[in-house]
Amino acid sequence: MAPRRPPLPRLLLSANSPEAQQPYEEDTHAEVPSEDGRPFSPIALPRDRNPLLVYVGGLDEASQPTMASTARLIVETLTVGRIKDPTRFPWQALTYAVVKRLRSRLRAKGLAPRTINKALTLVRATARESWMLGLSSRETYDRINEVENLKSVRLPVGRVVEQDEIAKLMLACCLKGTDRGLRDAGFFALMRGAGLREREATLVKREDYDQETGTINVRHGKHHKQRLAYVEPAFEIVLKRLLRRLSGLLPEAPLLPRLSPSGRFMDPPLHVTTQSVGKLVSRWGQKAEVAPFTPHDLRRSFITLQLEAGVDPLRLARAVGHANPATTLLYDRRTAASDRRAIRKEPVDETTLKREVDFRTVAERLWGLDVEEKEEK
Repeated sequence: MAPRRPPLPRLLLSANSPEAQQPYEEDTHAEVPSEDGRPFSPIALPRDRNPLLVYVGGLDEASQPTMASTARLIVETLTVGRIKDPTRFPWQALTYAVVKRLRSRLRAKGLAPRTINKALTLVRATARESWMLGLSSRETYDRINEVENLKSVRLPVGRVVEQDEIAKLMLACCLKGTDRGLRDAGFFALMRGAGLREREATLVKREDYDQETGTINVRHGKHHKQRLAYVEPAFEIVLKRLLRRLSGLLPEAPLLPRLSPSGRFMDPPLHVTTQSVGKLVSRWGQKAEVAPFTPHDLRRSFITLQLEAGVDPLRLARAVGHANPATTLLYDRRTAASDRRAIRKEPVDETTLKREVDFRTVAERLWGLDVEEKEEK
């Protein structure tokens, strides 16, 4: 049975025609046919000849899960779930018309423009690999490349974890002096105090942190890029205490090791996983009675407060691993609050102007007036 042709746009039809009286809706329950009008057939290509595997295999480990999930979304949308394995989908058979239909289908599902554009990025990449592997023509690739991204302006996601909130989190972590609490306080210090990404923070080793200069050697940055990151002085006290607790481990041991079922550091130590980070943040947020936030909000908070303090965006972009300072500015969450206060003529709360958390006060409550002196005793 031939697939049903999509109705023409209503603006091109006569106002009296029956088709014009019916609202146009993309049929998301029917498969999108290939160029010859037939459903896509699953295939099996060698790993070095499969456009999807060649493209995803060339990405860094942090990006691979995201693109794998996007590939599943594309295949599920085009075949309505008939083909389960995206590696068996004939990516070389995609055409300009099919990609346009795919974009319409994804919009009909109500997906965010960012999600749709990520899918289009994957389609363009696999089209290029198909051409480079000799599975499709350059003309096909050029035409697919002409399918534009969706343009939209949306409110920024995420929020700033305020100074008093991060202080509550650190207090909750360190109050009982457990291995778990101190390790997780170290995670907050790396994310909020140095602006690391989640994966970068989980892979930091003891030898990567220089206590004298407050510098972190980020060896596993995005796209395999290494860089130097710098810890805010207020957070150094937590990392120094964590290092003392881990002093019996080798220099190449993780700074944030996994815990045994009894809650102690494992021997031999292993890095915490990025999958456990979300649970870590949720657990301490509830204990500290802090409004919900994501691990990435800690990085947003670091960048926002550094920009508020007048740090040059170019220098900040290098420190947080952004190739373009414009990307760094996308993390700025100052605008909404400042605009609201200006338009509503609200008084400025002096506590919101504090740019540094005084963890010396936190340390006094936990470990005595001077942490270093107490450790020496």
